[in-house]
Amino acid sequence: MNPLIAVLVRGVEVANPEAWKTGQITGTILGGFILCLINAAHAYGCPLVIDTAQATEIGGAVITVFNIVMTAATSKHIGIVESPASNSGHQNESDHA
Repeated sequence: MNPLIAVLVRGVEVANPEAWKTGQITGTILGGFILCLINAAHAYGCPLVIDTAQATEIGGAVITVFNIVMTAATSKHIGIVESPASNSGHQNESDHA
């Protein structure tokens, strides 16, 4: 299994979840700040290539997907459930319950 996908499986988490959570919070704040800057630029008449509706849709989608992936990667309690067919010899902590 691809290591980038493996951390999204329930029962698996990244090695340093605290640092990843800090990155998640920072990324979310920066994403929101960039959206605010785009809206402020439009409010003051600065011409931009993207309008506020497009920026909000794209930014909202990116922030949402980013937060879902980061939350799943930094938690052992949520994530993708492996199918029994793909669980070739690998047992999650949830399998021991």
